[in-house]
Amino acid sequence: MNKPFQWGQSLMSAIILSMLLMLFSLITGCSQRDEAVPETMEMIQQREGVPVTVVAARLDTLEAVELVGGIAQGYNQATLNSAIPGRISSVNIKLGDRITANRSIMTIVPDMAQNFDLASKQYEDAKKNRERVTAIVEQGGASQQVLDKVELGYLAAKEGMEAMRKSQFVLAPFTGVVVALHQNRNDIVGMGTPLVEIATLEKIRVPVNVSDALVHRFSEGQKAVTVVGRDTVTGEVEKVAIAGSSSTLSFTVEIVFPNPGLIIRPGMYLPSRVIVKRKEGVVVLPMDAVISQGVNRYVYIIDNNAAAKVPVEIGIRGGEYYEITSGVQQGDQVVLTGASLLQDGSKVKIVL
Repeated sequence: MNKPFQWGQSLMSAIILSMLLMLFSLITGCSQRDEAVPETMEMIQQREGVPVTVVAARLDTLEAVELVGGIAQGYNQATLNSAIPGRISSVNIKLGDRITANRSIMTIVPDMAQNFDLASKQYEDAKKNRERVTAIVEQGGASQQVLDKVELGYLAAKEGMEAMRKSQFVLAPFTGVVVALHQNRNDIVGMGTPLVEIATLEKIRVPVNVSDALVHRFSEGQKAVTVVGRDTVTGEVEKVAIAGSSSTLSFTVEIVFPNPGLIIRPGMYLPSRVIVKRKEGVVVLPMDAVISQGVNRYVYIIDNNAAAKVPVEIGIRGGEYYEITSGVQQGDQVVLTGASLLQDGSKVKIVL
């Protein structure tokens, strides 16, 4: 009687155990599916492409520029120094005056016995002696050799008078403006004492120093631009020194700017942009698009959603752009950002 009951009970236990095993398997399978390994960034990029931005190579005009700066001077500018010791008896100009060449600026009473009056008398005596001897020679009373000697004395006296006149009566060497007045009436001066500074201001000269490594980039006639206040002034390179300084290894380049409104004054520091080379109709790319590896340069060009690594050669640099002389053609789509994640043949996804 008890055996059938025990057999049925065992069967029921087996069925329940099987159902529990099936339920456990279902739960375990769901858990394993829920814990699947997520995709990495590399996997996503392989599937969808590396995100990049691109720029189209285009034709443009590039200007290579060198930045320089120097102190402005008058186109002609000179400091006149005393040639004799003495006292300034008169000052005939004031600061800012416009004066003409050979105008008397100051008069100096010399400390020495020699002065203009004495030099003038010596010249007049030599002139009269020359006239007298000339007449005698014409009458045959003296030889030409005697006249030649008198002529030399006359020329020396004339030169002495002119030198004393220029020393005692300080004269303007050219037409210009008085930009500095160093002495006043009754001041005592010695030889070499600065007296006055004169400059022509219609044009301004700016000497700048450039290194021996850069001087070959400069040449006469190159365009130069400076900014004074709100005004942009355009000038040009007038001179490039042939010889440089052995101590500083630098060369002087002189830039000249027009100054019709006299907005540039001597003594101003003028930073300037000199256009050392200009090219029109060349293929250009932003500098950020060009990748350097040692002496080699390359870009990534997009073709059918893939990046092709292409070596390039560059020409001049203008601002933030390079001239591309080989490797890229007008219209090519070139990677601008994202290139660091690329390899030759990488799939890409262009983003805006």
